Amino acid sequence: MIRFYIYLILFYSFININGQNQKWVKGRVLTVVNNVKIPIKNIIVVINETGDKDKTDDNGNFRVKLKESYFAGEKISVSIEKENWTIHYPLNGEFYIPNNLEKELVKIQILPIGSKLFLSNDHLEKLFENLIKNINNKYIINKHPKKIDLPKRIQDWAKIYGFTVDEVKYKVSEWIENVESQKEDGYKLGLAAFVKKEYEKAGKFFNKTAKEKETKLISVNNEINLLNKKQKKLINEIIKNCQNEGNSFFEISKYKLAAKAYENALKYANTSKLWSDLMLKKSSVYTELLLRDNGPFVLKYLRLAIESYDSLLTSSNSKYIKKQY
Repeated sequence: MIRFYIYLILFYSFININGQNQKWVKGRVLTVVNNVKIPIKNIIVVINETGDKDKTDDNGNFRVKLKESYFAGEKISVSIEKENWTIHYPLNGEFYIPNNLEKELVKIQILPIGSKLFLSNDHLEKLFENLIKNINNKYIINKHPKKIDLPKRIQDWAKIYGFTVDEVKYKVSEWIENVESQKEDGYKLGLAAFVKKEYEKAGKFFNKTAKEKETKLISVNNEINLLNKKQKKLINEIIKNCQNEGNSFFEISKYKLAAKAYENALKYANTSKLWSDLMLKKSSVYTELLLRDNGPFVLKYLRLAIESYDSLLTSSNSKYIKKQY
């Protein structure tokens, strides 16, 4: 019987290796009517970088496959397939991949083309940022750099969002006047100078703002370093105590208490070696529980043992594990 359970654990561990790491971006598509958010169904949402897509359900929810090469915190963008509609937020459809793909939803707000909300300050500023960002992207040696054609870019943008060029120019002028009158935000002053083709002035504004941010960053980094040292010390103490707790209970065959202690230590594991060591301990605990239980919890312990061994076998540290175990 013992041999049967061990074979079963290994069998399920290996068959679960393929496909278990598939990642999905989940989200919801909404529109706004009279300040009320309404979910939109049957909208095709596309991840632009990969072409993967999904259609929203009756509640506006979607789930799009995410390639394994993309990680939490990385910026990607989406677009929608719906005639005469486009994305209002996030700007340009860009967002950072959530840390918790299971629980965090990407909220996408769409509006019909021509909505005056696309002329808001944040949309205009994003337009200006993109104009600057794309300069010098395709430099070729011995060829005179092509100058940016601001009127043409603004005309193209106006067409995408369903406005006349005059409408956009008016809002741009209004935005510049407002920024220059307040004189508070160096970054926005740089954008305004750039749009007015005062490039040297824009460069000076951006330089001044960058230096101010660098000074703040030094101060913040000093605070972070101090906190990180305190945090690291506390984490190491938690792990050491939890691990010793688990080892103590394991020694007297109190496996449930040992498992709880190892699980708590795993929450704070900060190196792959430590994670592997703790997972091996946890796996052995669940195996012991499985082999000693003939009651209703045997399937539970089987599942937990399979999951533990499966995580070890599919981890990036599997070479170390094979050597140790």
